[in-house]
Amino acid sequence: LKPHLSGFHETPLDTLLQTGEVSTVVIVGLAADNCVFFPAAEAHMRDYHVVVPSDCCAAEIDRERRHALAKMRKFLHADTASSGRVRMRR
Repeated sequence: LKPHLSGFHETPLDTLLQTGEVSTVVIVGLAADNCVFFPAAEAHMRDYHVVVPSDCCAAEIDRERRHALAKMRKFLHADTASSGRVRMRR
């Protein structure tokens, strides 16, 4: 459950990921420009490798989805390849 745009704020997500020694997070969903972008940014700030498969997210306007993916690539160093081409890190 996420009470905000964030998947991390006021949730146990970071603790669960650390406990499981997770280094890569895959974030998918609707509203790539908000509900996907913000958890991706927070994951990046917490030093996770961020994967946002381009074919597993959407936005009301596709131009906004593409723009959000471009920002995630540029600023968050996210892997935004399509789901069949995603590279996972250990």
